[in-house]
Amino acid sequence: MDELPDLETISTLLTVVEGRDPVTTGVARFDEDHNVLRSTQAEVLATLTRNLPENYDKDDLRRVLERIEDAIEVNRAVRQEASAREGAGRPQ
Repeated sequence: MDELPDLETISTLLTVVEGRDPVTTGVARFDEDHNVLRSTQAEVLATLTRNLPENYDKDDLRRVLERIEDAIEVNRAVRQEASAREGAGRPQ
């Protein structure tokens, strides 16, 4: 069986992403976060479709997946705001 996602590591990643300052973080950082979140989302989704060991709780995976999806939504919104800020700061 492939290695299962480390939920503690994913939780740490989410805490970092969720803690980014939306005012001082740039578009490039939000883009990188988005790519990592989408990759992690795919990994968790794939895990949910497999037969898991008894000690691996699908409800925990679903909660993590929901948190990832929430982080993706927030990331999209703050990325747009950062893009507008960066665009407004460019000389024309």
